[in-house]
Amino acid sequence: MKDLKTFLEALGLNEKESSIYVALLQIGSQAASVVAKRVKIPRSSVFFHLDNLIKKGFVKKDIRSNIQYFSAVDPAKLEKLLERKRSKIDDQIGELKGLMPDFNLLKSPFVNEAKVTYFEGVEGLCKMVDEVIQTPEDIYFISAHVFHPEVRKYIRDVYVPSRRQSKKNKAEMILTSYNDSEDYVKQARDIYDWIGFVDQKDVDFEATIAIYGNSIQFLSTKIEDLTGVLIENPFLANTMKGVFQLMKDSRKIRSVG
Repeated sequence: MKDLKTFLEALGLNEKESSIYVALLQIGSQAASVVAKRVKIPRSSVFFHLDNLIKKGFVKKDIRSNIQYFSAVDPAKLEKLLERKRSKIDDQIGELKGLMPDFNLLKSPFVNEAKVTYFEGVEGLCKMVDEVIQTPEDIYFISAHVFHPEVRKYIRDVYVPSRRQSKKNKAEMILTSYNDSEDYVKQARDIYDWIGFVDQKDVDFEATIAIYGNSIQFLSTKIEDLTGVLIENPFLANTMKGVFQLMKDSRKIRSVG
């Protein structure tokens, strides 16, 4: 029964409407008062829901001796109902495509909504690395380079070779000076246009930030906290690019190229 109601709700019925439709299938054509008792809904409310079911094509009504009787539409006819809905949706999609230029004209070029995507686990963070690989935009990293072993392996085995093969954009990076980050730079120095170290006593980054185009990634890649957030917003991205430049120009940064 639960599966039936779930299916009916997916077709656009609310919980009470699906209960009424199922009840009418079981008890046949009945007056509203009988339906109300069956589904335990006040009679006044049942009329409202029955009316909606008639409009949606799930219930039909007939009058006998001045009394309204309601019955469920044969479930076999629901397929025809869905076909009509599909046809209507196809028409609406076609209409939308035709109206899209008009909608685009209405969009203000000055309004930008932030789009936020969340990632979790090793697989999720590796997907974020893939986003960085695929972007044609210049990339700016701020990082401690303290990674979960599997994420670190993915960066060294996938990101570094991909960038060596197709160095299509600029990449700059500011790192906290750790043994791991120093070792990484020795192995991957050639894929970056500029790298700067900041002493751990001055700034101890605990996450990685990647800034590119209109996007910012925040990656927490420690073993105990594998989470990431991707924000797509030009104002925030441009602000973070400015922050990166200020850090790059700081006297506390030790440039290695």
